[in-house]
Amino acid sequence: MNRTLNREELAWAAGFFDGEGNTHYQSSLSKRPKDKGRNSRTIRVNITQLYSNLEVLSRFHVAVGKIGHFNGPIRLAMTYNATSFEEAQAVIAMLWKFLSSKKRAQAREALLAFKNHRF
Repeated sequence: MNRTLNREELAWAAGFFDGEGNTHYQSSLSKRPKDKGRNSRTIRVNITQLYSNLEVLSRFHVAVGKIGHFNGPIRLAMTYNATSFEEAQAVIAMLWKFLSSKKRAQAREALLAFKNHRF
């Protein structure tokens, strides 16, 4: 699939992400009976918006080459998620040049924690 990225749209997406998004890493013991006691890890690049504001989430999704997916609506909100290491890394890489130092640090911390996690 050929995806053309637009520099101006990526700059817009980074500004939107700076204000509304986050990169999050979590490690926990599985609660599912078949995986009981197993350690799991999750990384997520996400943005949550009111369902009525779906247009901006769609614009973000297109700007990052349609990587990731939507969840919802839940309680009148929709969430954009990139939930694999590869997706999260790709989205952050596309936005990196335009992100604030705070969002860069947040992303760097989450990506490194995920990568360095020991089972």
